[in-house]
Amino acid sequence: IVCTFGPETEEPAVVDFEIDGIRAGNVTYGHRFHAPGPITVRRFDDYVAKLEAARVVLDADRRKEIILHDARNLAFANGLDLVEDEGLLEEVSGLVEWPVVLMGEFEQDFLTIPGEVIRLTIRANQKCFVTRPQGAGEDLSNRFILVANIEANDGGKEIAYGNGKVVRARLSDALYFWKTDQGDLPDLDQLADSAAKFDLDLK
Repeated sequence: IVCTFGPETEEPAVVDFEIDGIRAGNVTYGHRFHAPGPITVRRFDDYVAKLEAARVVLDADRRKEIILHDARNLAFANGLDLVEDEGLLEEVSGLVEWPVVLMGEFEQDFLTIPGEVIRLTIRANQKCFVTRPQGAGEDLSNRFILVANIEANDGGKEIAYGNGKVVRARLSDALYFWKTDQGDLPDLDQLADSAAKFDLDLK
């Protein structure tokens, strides 16, 4: 808990109180990987600036703007359009402190799955955005946008690869169920008489 009080021209005092065993002070911490050391805070403007220097974007709306801007640009640079999703953007912006937008991919074969199933699978399991080729209407591409919370030394290649592995596994499940749902029931012939009574078409 960071809580200080005082005029702009003087050193602020720490407002001393405790909640659930946590005592208020004037020290906070930045990004746990990029800048894990303690940060002394004087006032709010100071707090925002020092956190940003320590790789933490405090303002949730600004994190959303960064994610949306970078995701659109990355998609465009690859000949794609981002399929925007306000609900997912809201969720993802709350999961990261220092948003880093990356691109992953999966095999073209999975595009035989309906687009909404692909989108739901990638959204629900990996919190990723889908893309579509520019000018391709509603058809999706085999690339997706993910948001990491770290600037990796390899430019995010391993992060994108790891997300791709999980996406491929989930899409494999989706493809299996999609094909199963399209297949004929093995005992359909046995239901023909019953279906006829209710004027049902089993084909």
